Amino acid sequence: MLWGRPGVLEHADALNGLGALRDLCVSSSFGMAADDVLDPGRVVHLERLELHNVPAVYADATRSRWRGQIRYGTALSITGARKPEWIEENRDNPLRDWDRRYLIGRTMFNKAVAQYRATKRDVLKAVRELPADELGPALVLIGRTYGEAFNRLSARSAFIETEEREDLVLALDGILAQAEFGLGRDLTLERGGTLRALDEVRAW
Repeated sequence: MLWGRPGVLEHADALNGLGALRDLCVSSSFGMAADDVLDPGRVVHLERLELHNVPAVYADATRSRWRGQIRYGTALSITGARKPEWIEENRDNPLRDWDRRYLIGRTMFNKAVAQYRATKRDVLKAVRELPADELGPALVLIGRTYGEAFNRLSARSAFIETEEREDLVLALDGILAQAEFGLGRDLTLERGGTLRALDEVRAW
């Protein structure tokens, strides 16, 4: 299993050297081209091939090369073929895997990403501009606003389950960590207060 967050998979064609390969899953990995696909004539024991969230050219070439092998018992699953524009737009989006996820429509995905990006802008602006005595309360308010925004989205469609809940908390903490590292401010206390504020208001 090769799983990125996302990641870059270089020299993917070298997987053809694994002649005894039986099961391969590649997810959230990019950098592969059409000529990097597995060759049925070289990985002759492959029983399952699963691709998710990979470049469209790689996905299409794999589907073309392996479709005929299904009749011989190879299980093939290819989902989330991504075009270059999608990859560029979602490179730093921790909610990228919500796109086309079960129960999450395209409109809801777009609204969730828009809220994430608005929250990120607000956090970076606050950390960059506010003095220490004002920063904590400002970030607490941002945490509450973030939680309440997803309360409203969840009220329209009950799409936030265990995995999505974890994604949202990690996304907010990731914004704070990025601000802390990128802008050189110690936000240990502020991060804890912001996440507690989120936990206090969230209904998901």
